[in-house]
Amino acid sequence: FKDISADITNTGIDTIQSFNFAYIIHDGSIICEHFDVPILSGETVNVTFDTQADFQQIGDYLFEAFLFNNDDEYRLNDTIKKQITIIGNDISIAEIISPIQSGNYGKEEYVTVKVICNIASNITLLPLAFKVNNGEVKRQVFRQIVSAPIDTVIVTFKEKIDMSSFGTYNITVFSEFEDDCNRSNDTLRIRIVNNKMSTTLQAYPNPFVSEVNIAIQADGDGIATFSLFDLTGKRIDLFTIDVQEGINQIRYSLPHIPKGIYILRMSLNGKNNSIKIIKQ
Repeated sequence: FKDISADITNTGIDTIQSFNFAYIIHDGSIICEHFDVPILSGETVNVTFDTQADFQQIGDYLFEAFLFNNDDEYRLNDTIKKQITIIGNDISIAEIISPIQSGNYGKEEYVTVKVICNIASNITLLPLAFKVNNGEVKRQVFRQIVSAPIDTVIVTFKEKIDMSSFGTYNITVFSEFEDDCNRSNDTLRIRIVNNKMSTTLQAYPNPFVSEVNIAIQADGDGIATFSLFDLTGKRIDLFTIDVQEGINQIRYSLPHIPKGIYILRMSLNGKNNSIKIIKQ
């Protein structure tokens, strides 16, 4: 709800002792109020209605204000019409600037995004978040001045992503601004594939929920034997797969084991490799 104020000018030669003033929005009810405000000849006064106007909805309003003065001999300037546009807050994730598909990734990759803010008034807190694959949501409130009505900001999260392992990284960035009137552009996703393996055996995503991808860099063809152990040394699972020289990938489904830390050991062509995997 907003106050309605207007300047009233007496262009006549006599003092106006009081007057009736009204406004209407679209085809709604006429709001008429009496003002006991003397206006001298050539004087301008500012008056405010007691009844506020309802501008709660986003959109356009056809506003009309007019005077009721029976002694007015010139009616052409008694009315003013105006279209008022009420804009809401619209926070749009416009671009994920980094990381990008480049082929070289490390353990600490920054997430940098461009955000376009269509806002009714300045804001100083911009809550954003991101996640990788089905991992934990990383939240951060960026403290900076964002200017109305439209402003573009570029921000970088403090939390970094470990992208050093072979695999696919689905990165989702989204706004958590509560008063956003348009949720269709709050979220942006990119998919980045790391095709390089720094070790013989890798797992991704890690931590995982129910299924983990295993990548094997094999020096030659052979049969790989996998053993899964818990931290007490108890073997949980045992299986073998045929591998070919180069990079091999398998999906390893573990929906029924408890959450925790496990050791996956691979024996291939007389060599042993182990990695730690974490079930969330």
